[in-house]
Amino acid sequence: MAAFADSKVQDGTMSRNRLIFPGWRRIRKLIENAFMRADSDQSFPDGEATGIIVWLGDSLSPKKDPEHLPPSNWYERATDHFRLIPQYLGSDASAFGFRAVVAISMGAHAGAGVQGFLARVFGTAVATVASITIWYMADQKPAAVIPLAGILFVCALYVVLKNPKHLITAVISIVTTILILGYELQDNKVGTRTLETNGQQYYSIYLLAPYRLVSVLAGIAVAFIWTYFPYPVTTHATLRKDLGATLYLMANYYSITHSTVETKLRHGLSAKLHDKSCPVRKLDKARLKVFDKITVMMNRLREHSDFTKYEPTFGGKFPKQTYDELVSSQPFTASPDSEESPWIRDFRQVTAQSRVTDDELTSTLCLVSASITNSQPLPPYVRVPLPIDIAAQLAAVDPGILSIKHVQEPCYAAFAVLEIASILVMLEMTQVLAKVKELVGEVDFSIPQQARLTS
Repeated sequence: MAAFADSKVQDGTMSRNRLIFPGWRRIRKLIENAFMRADSDQSFPDGEATGIIVWLGDSLSPKKDPEHLPPSNWYERATDHFRLIPQYLGSDASAFGFRAVVAISMGAHAGAGVQGFLARVFGTAVATVASITIWYMADQKPAAVIPLAGILFVCALYVVLKNPKHLITAVISIVTTILILGYELQDNKVGTRTLETNGQQYYSIYLLAPYRLVSVLAGIAVAFIWTYFPYPVTTHATLRKDLGATLYLMANYYSITHSTVETKLRHGLSAKLHDKSCPVRKLDKARLKVFDKITVMMNRLREHSDFTKYEPTFGGKFPKQTYDELVSSQPFTASPDSEESPWIRDFRQVTAQSRVTDDELTSTLCLVSASITNSQPLPPYVRVPLPIDIAAQLAAVDPGILSIKHVQEPCYAAFAVLEIASILVMLEMTQVLAKVKELVGEVDFSIPQQARLTS
């Protein structure tokens, strides 16, 4: 290359100033690539003849989006550009405040809002059909209309009792039916002329019920527009942030459990457990508090995951399966109980000189939480620590402490639980790390080459 550049300088090519235009083939490629995601495949084949495939690291490929998979069809590639609009218009707080004046049937995020829209439309449609049916089935007689309406209300409440998530649909159907039938019963009671004295035109039930449905559809359409413009608070982003918060809570839970196990093994349980200032008592209280928060967050994650089905997606598909697998992973552990005995005192003395817990998992969980919350790649070479081989450590100090003759000791069972739980937690954390790496990628600029033999 250096010799070629020197030759161009010597023959005078570089001394002339001129515009260098791209060829038609390059222009055509630029136009085609404008409508597709470049480098969506991380493999870069050098050719079949060489038998070498170069796998680019995550950092040399486009940044991964934890809320969207790479576009795979023309619709996803076309709508992928629409996502630039909300990214340009602002933050969650400013966008939500901007559209607060149009808070018709809005939810906290787009998925909940769309589900609410569908529930309201369906509830109003049911009320429209039911009110017309009841009115003409009862021959417009109040003595028959009221009992039939009561039967409808009982059916709606039964639906709520069996499926509480359909509360909005049931309530909307009941209220709308009351408004429609009540309006017609009022007309029968006071007359049309009296009813129109307030300037409102009277409509028969076969017009009033459809008009109410159309008005609800119009209001829902307006609310739907302002749910996505100027900036959508998407269920995808809410699920991602809540998942990051849950992983951080799990890091706290594991750290508290780590301290509890270490304290109980090395210092044992004493009568001071009834003292409010006892460290073990404080640790147990903090552990239960964090566990309650995790339980609430897990329910929120499952709810948000269900809401993603109702949210329209622009660009690549939402990796719902990956998020569901992360939500179903619960890398928890528990602290064992123990009682005082000569064997337990020896066991505690041995564990005081051994490494029975590991802080590395807490650090790994914190890193995973930060990456998924901020949509940033994982740091390079993040690995799950190996399970602690407690048995080998204890055997090295006292070969007879884990003899089968001590199997009746309560702490012996606690040791077995701790050993097995450590392995299970590490295996579960390995899956969590792999799924998060699949969503956000990893800081990796390596270009390893894999030689492939050609037949």
